[in-house]
Amino acid sequence: MKNRKIVYISKSKVGNPDDLMKVRHQLAKFDCEVKEFMGGNYGYEDREAVASADVLIVVPPTIGKCNVGKGQYCEVDLFIQATKNYPHTVVGFMPRGEIILDGISDCEEFDTTDWVRSYGLLSTDNDPSDMIDVLEENGIKPKLEDLPESKSEVLLATYKLIKP
Repeated sequence: MKNRKIVYISKSKVGNPDDLMKVRHQLAKFDCEVKEFMGGNYGYEDREAVASADVLIVVPPTIGKCNVGKGQYCEVDLFIQATKNYPHTVVGFMPRGEIILDGISDCEEFDTTDWVRSYGLLSTDNDPSDMIDVLEENGIKPKLEDLPESKSEVLLATYKLIKP
């Protein structure tokens, strides 16, 4: 069995649930394992899930803003320390459903008295790109059955050409 890439979703308790659902829906179309904190006490298994992820996607409290609560701040900081990779944050949604991400280049404490919305401040690259491109750049491919018809038709035609 091949090892599937892991995408960790860092989500805010006060964020818009519809934004989180859009990200989950898009990730379900890719051949990856999706992990996220599901509540309860945040423990070793949760920290290990962040540290072992190939990609971390932040769904902040307010899309397009770079302030996050303490939990997300700690997840971003742990991911950067453990993997030496930089996570991505959702900065917008396009009318046709595309999710726009921007790379996070730094994470620093901002207002340590506000654990919910502004504990940390994320610095971004200001170079947004489509989530699909970010996933593919990290070796995460769409599930074959979820390819758009045009790509499926090309694959089927190719298969028929090479099949003896």
